[in-house]
Amino acid sequence: MYRGIVYGRPKPIILVTVWIACAPAIVTLLGVSLFGIVQGFLPAIFFLIFAVIPGSILFQVTRNFITIPKPKLDD
Repeated sequence: MYRGIVYGRPKPIILVTVWIACAPAIVTLLGVSLFGIVQGFLPAIFFLIFAVIPGSILFQVTRNFITIPKPKLDD
């Protein structure tokens, strides 16, 4: 599934859906990891590792949408 999302230029609806799905997860996991730093080092590392997965998906999809040109139809 990951390969299908980040391969090629995604459609705008896919970009919006990925942002809706991944952005809250990233914000929540980063917030919990910052709270974990206060509580101890091990919980912070645990939640930062889990924030990398949706972060990488969001980065790849957004980068592909911006950098890969929209296909043009030949006349």
